[in-house]
Amino acid sequence: VKMNSRKLRNLVYYQLAAEMWSEACSTLCSIQYIQAMCEASMSVQLQGLFTYASRVIPATFRDEESKFGVDTVQTFYRFFIRTVQALAAHSRMIEQPGLVIQMGANEPKNTLPEVQANEILVADGDARVWMQAANKAISVSPLSATLLGSTTTVRSSHISADGSLIATGSDNGDVQVWDAETGESVTLLTGHTTAVNSLKFIASTSTLVSVSSDCTARVWDEPTATCLCTYSGHTSPILGLSASPDGTLVASGSDDNEVHLWKVDSTAVKQLRGHSAAVRACSFSHDGKRLATASLDKTVRIWDVEAGTCLFVLEHIGRVYDVHFSSNSSKCISSSSFATCTLWDLDTAKPTENELEKEFKTGSGSCF
Repeated sequence: VKMNSRKLRNLVYYQLAAEMWSEACSTLCSIQYIQAMCEASMSVQLQGLFTYASRVIPATFRDEESKFGVDTVQTFYRFFIRTVQALAAHSRMIEQPGLVIQMGANEPKNTLPEVQANEILVADGDARVWMQAANKAISVSPLSATLLGSTTTVRSSHISADGSLIATGSDNGDVQVWDAETGESVTLLTGHTTAVNSLKFIASTSTLVSVSSDCTARVWDEPTATCLCTYSGHTSPILGLSASPDGTLVASGSDDNEVHLWKVDSTAVKQLRGHSAAVRACSFSHDGKRLATASLDKTVRIWDVEAGTCLFVLEHIGRVYDVHFSSNSSKCISSSSFATCTLWDLDTAKPTENELEKEFKTGSGSCF
């Protein structure tokens, strides 16, 4: 497909506007069109075209022997996002001539992208794939979506309880909310000035809390893209957060070695002190009565939320980066340096000198 960028971008929109469903499906189901869009640095726009097409093409416009329909559009959309995922870490490789076609030839045998790609390579007199997979997949990848649009490192993410939305936090301070089904960016929340280290949906899909290295936590109303309030009680970057099961209370851990409990309207409730190094993670128990905190001081502390007192100290051999309760809150698992995950029985825990229940070695380096 050879045309200027504007025509390339608008072609599918014009076809859809004219309800030329067959033509729009044929364009989107062309590996040459996908290659041309990527070479023109318009992979983000192409994702938008796919998601827009999936909304406006009638669900009854199915595949037939003589034409493509919504089923094949979905097949090529999944191929496209798998291709972008595979090449995203390699700078501008996705924009290099012929690379998408090569990736298509590496798809499982007899899938539509693989058939189209090999037809093109044979027609060009070159049946050899330049970037050929050493172990070609025999089935289609389960990858669901690649979220395109963040301009800096994505540092944190969370999926809503109903699975419909995904939130991500980036090093530039942006919080983006995505449609989990289509991978399309639906909301951009701006306000943090540096990296968003953690974020979570609370109580519903409409309220989101984020914490940042700018020493603030923000509560957002996702549907209106507005910041409801800002908590500014910490004096150092905030690294981790958790929300109580009823969504009324937030715990935030910081580089100032403190854990703060505060309401979602930013009213301070308690400050939990005891850690001697940065608090990397917080986790409420499922009944909301206890809070676990993980710290670089090589300990996990279990707190009584109402009293604000430390119940147990769980000592590790390395820095602790994350902690979570089991579903009945009788156990917790922590992850730390030296590639170690540790399971603790809280029913038998003592204030100090606790013995671990199980230890899992995950390989080399640190476990997050």
